[in-house]
Amino acid sequence: MSQTNAREAYAGSDAFVRERVTQISQLLQLVDNEKLVPGEVTHNPRTLLQRLPRHMRRRAMNKNFKRFPRRLHTTAKSFITTPYKKKPPSRFARRRTRCRLMAYFRRRKCSHWLETHVWHAKRFRMTERWGYKLPLKSFQHAFRPIHRASLRSCCIRDMSYLSVFAIRCSSQETILKKINALSLSNSGLKFSHNKAGLHELSILLYDPELKPQGFIGPARFSWIRLGSQHCLILWIHPATHKEILKHLIAIFELKPENQQDEETKQTDSKKIGIQKQSTVKYTGSDGVEVEDLRNQLSRFRLFGPRSLETIQKVFKLVDLDPQDSSSKLIKENWEKISRKEPLIDGSFFSFPVQDVRLNMYSKKTHSSPNSDLEEKDFVGKTKVIPSLFNNVDRIAAIKKRVTTASFDSERKNFIFNNVAAKVDNQIPIQVITRSKGTGCFQSLDGAEVVAPSEFAMDIWMAFQYHACAASSLHDHEAAHLESSSFLFPTDVPDCRAGDQEFKRIADELEERELARPFNKRIPYWSRFSIRFPFTFEWNLLAQEWGAQEDSYVLRDRSSLVALENWFVGRVAQFPIDLKDTSTLVPVKIRMLAGGVPKRFSILCIPNEDDLKSFGKNPRTKIEQPRSGQMEVDEKMDVADEKVEDSEERLIGFDSFADVISLDPVGPSVKISIAAMFPKCQIVEKSMKRKLLNAKKKAAAKRRKTEAGLRAARAQKEDEEKVKAGYRTSANREICGRVVRGDFTFTESRGVGIGFLPIGSLAVIPKYKNKRVVLVRNTSSKFYRLATISILQTSTEI
Repeated sequence: MSQTNAREAYAGSDAFVRERVTQISQLLQLVDNEKLVPGEVTHNPRTLLQRLPRHMRRRAMNKNFKRFPRRLHTTAKSFITTPYKKKPPSRFARRRTRCRLMAYFRRRKCSHWLETHVWHAKRFRMTERWGYKLPLKSFQHAFRPIHRASLRSCCIRDMSYLSVFAIRCSSQETILKKINALSLSNSGLKFSHNKAGLHELSILLYDPELKPQGFIGPARFSWIRLGSQHCLILWIHPATHKEILKHLIAIFELKPENQQDEETKQTDSKKIGIQKQSTVKYTGSDGVEVEDLRNQLSRFRLFGPRSLETIQKVFKLVDLDPQDSSSKLIKENWEKISRKEPLIDGSFFSFPVQDVRLNMYSKKTHSSPNSDLEEKDFVGKTKVIPSLFNNVDRIAAIKKRVTTASFDSERKNFIFNNVAAKVDNQIPIQVITRSKGTGCFQSLDGAEVVAPSEFAMDIWMAFQYHACAASSLHDHEAAHLESSSFLFPTDVPDCRAGDQEFKRIADELEERELARPFNKRIPYWSRFSIRFPFTFEWNLLAQEWGAQEDSYVLRDRSSLVALENWFVGRVAQFPIDLKDTSTLVPVKIRMLAGGVPKRFSILCIPNEDDLKSFGKNPRTKIEQPRSGQMEVDEKMDVADEKVEDSEERLIGFDSFADVISLDPVGPSVKISIAAMFPKCQIVEKSMKRKLLNAKKKAAAKRRKTEAGLRAARAQKEDEEKVKAGYRTSANREICGRVVRGDFTFTESRGVGIGFLPIGSLAVIPKYKNKRVVLVRNTSSKFYRLATISILQTSTEI
């Protein structure tokens, strides 16, 4: 290395310090600060605790001034008593509110949340159905307390997921002329019924080009007047929303209007996209207007004999103008629902009511409100009655709503009159009665309340404080079974929504079954002879009973009555009008002696020997034997496995290796001490590794062999299923399936509802003057006897 390079490797101290004099002086000012405790290097103001020497700080951490030195007691006492300056929140804390709000809206994008979603999510298992998050099953109770409440008091369910259309026109005949194409007169009512608008009725909708096979779904409709226009209110299930909207656009020749951009709301000085519900409008020919009011109205269904009584406790009428004729009608309707006389199914009444939070209790109770509060008039006299389906009136009521925070702040000070004076808005609601009209109260009878969705949570909490038990989707299904009615679309096979629901249920059950180990899976075919354990395959079953086309459900009321008369024996001749072999007949199954039918159970035709055995002992169990070839194969496989296991154990094993010969004449053999005591042998690591590898290879070979055997067995099962057919897959002829079944509290026995091909009705025998069938669940090998009758109830929402 040269001398020049050696000098460049070092820096002169004089030049280095000269260039950094300013920085060094600033550093010395901080370090040499006489006002600070030795070791502190900052000039910022310190607390009294931080001014102590480090060895004295720990004992003063409890903020007791006596822990400080005596000379600092006065200063420490004043320092501790002074208010402590709160530390500013961190970035995480500052952003937490906005992040939680953004996460809330991100979760809502996947599926729409009801207004009561948060309340339900704390108490129910939630599931996604038809684009909504709905409560599936309660964490707190089963169905029995809900059923008890529906028969004695009242329970409630949020049905706000239903879609609603408002069809307006100045001429009522213009609407009827075109929309009647969606109805079928033989299956029920038409839209021309109830033109006066006194009731909300149920109707079945069909595809105009595919009647009677093209069933879409049930709906409810009512007629109202909005000024000079006639308005048809159509409530439908969300599973049929797109299909019905497509038909409405084709029938009325609708075109969507231009919609304004969605409004945004500023929170935390940054824009967060809060989607506000906007009414989608369509205009068509002849002045027809269609509004899609989905997610803008909340609908609550109450079950129980005290439904109307609870509604009167929750809602209070505003003070109406006595000189107005409409006010007199509203008071008469309010008195009508207060009577205990039964009302006609579908009777609906519109009322302007006060804010429900004014009458909300602090505790849950069944008793009536305080009489002092009932006599006070907190709201001024109303001259204009708002309409629920008038957008202007509904938006005006929403804007006047007092927020929950301001309401609670006023209520905290016990200024009840001030709260009532501020809550001067009136909520337009609609009350609808629901009754089957059978003469005895059923689990689905009660009433419904329709209100703007912005008031949904307030109304829901008011019903909860009046001890209305909340029911879930599982409870709704069980309630339909108690009333022997089909639930749409879970139990309806001949519509697009029902097919999608059946496919979803089948996929869930198959996924659950495939998640089990191979030895834990249920052998549906080899042991129980069930060809379709998770599906129904109605078209295939109807074809084997003589159908020529795709099957559909018979819903003609007159045809069902005639078929029931022939089926029971009142009429000897089969109805001539029912020669279409593609129809499925709705039936009800009642177990005679034990047994509970479940979904996918098969209905079979008993023979004479079965009826004789049941005549001797009603609780006789008829067993379904295994298929002969599959049973032989299983026995052979078990025998082969036992032989293979025994051969594996005998490999490298000499049965006379540990036997010592005692023959004195025989040849002398050297005896090893290690051989005499095998437990004491010291096996080397290499030997252990070889044994482990051999076991792994044997296990891999066994798995490969088992996979091949399973594949061959599955292929053989498929061939046997095709060869056996659907109708004759079991040792009794299959004539139908159960779509909903369980133990019912109403009849205290197992009850099920299902469908039968119309061609199988003629071969169903009689037993003690009743038509009977054999019922067997998909995971059971025993047949049980049950009576069968034809159901005449219509499908509703």
